Amino acid sequence: MKRKLNVLIVAKPWQGGLYEYYFNAFKRREDVNPYLYFTYPNSILDYLSYKVNKKNWYDNLLKKINELNYDLGFFINTFTNFDKLENKNNVLYLTDDAFIEEGKLGLFKNIYISDIGYAKKFSNNSNYIGELAFAFDPKVHKSNRPNHKRKLIQLIANKDKNRNKWINLMDKHDCFPDIYGNYFNKSNYLLSHPFKIHPSINFRKQNKIYSKYLISLNIHASVIKNGTNMKTFEACGFKVPQIINYTAGIENFFEPNEEILIFSTIDEYKDKLDALKTDKNLRNKLITNSFKRAMAEHKYDDRVKTIVNNFSLS
Repeated sequence: MKRKLNVLIVAKPWQGGLYEYYFNAFKRREDVNPYLYFTYPNSILDYLSYKVNKKNWYDNLLKKINELNYDLGFFINTFTNFDKLENKNNVLYLTDDAFIEEGKLGLFKNIYISDIGYAKKFSNNSNYIGELAFAFDPKVHKSNRPNHKRKLIQLIANKDKNRNKWINLMDKHDCFPDIYGNYFNKSNYLLSHPFKIHPSINFRKQNKIYSKYLISLNIHASVIKNGTNMKTFEACGFKVPQIINYTAGIENFFEPNEEILIFSTIDEYKDKLDALKTDKNLRNKLITNSFKRAMAEHKYDDRVKTIVNNFSLS
């Protein structure tokens, strides 16, 4: 029997849950033993140790990484002193505003970015593979029992200048959504819309929010240059119709009007929101088609297969 591949996932314990989705997907493979190390404290005691001596905390992290005999290291973004890595079998995945010092690219056999809009920074590097889009985990992003007394529309998002622009327009046009995220403590919307602004929700509990609403609104953060963010993929699993502000390249992942609805102006948003509110057949079509597309092409298992296959060939 062929020996299993020891895979180390190294990531920040990010609120969005990306580290866990990849760990789960690697774990589901029969040919992989996955390990997970965090690049930021994930407990109170660990945080106290980090605050007392950050250099020592990172030195211990590097020591732990270098002492593990792994075959493939999957690093989600970089961290302090990562240039002291000793193992050469490493893959780097840069998300959002992708950046790494050019002189450190050689530390990684393969390099991916989540947004092809940043490709020019890496296109001259022989280790650059290309885009590795976000995805969804069918075991996590799944719908609850149907709630027939749903509110209209929600936005799960943190504060961002692009989102602020759209939310201000929605406020002026009397179509303000329910918002979950750090707008709860970082904006004056809490005063003007006290019953529509809610605290952040842990990624493991998102299904409780999706089950309360008829429609999912997605407004991209300003760092998104091409494609789309995690929420577009995750909402497919929760089986809700989506309305999303347009970004170049989003049509490469989902077909507008058949799998998702997109908008580029506030009037277009209002028209499509009204259509979703009143047309059950449209909602069902979008739910069915987007879920089918996500299951066929956009699972984290598909992304992990790409990582392992490209790594084996390199």
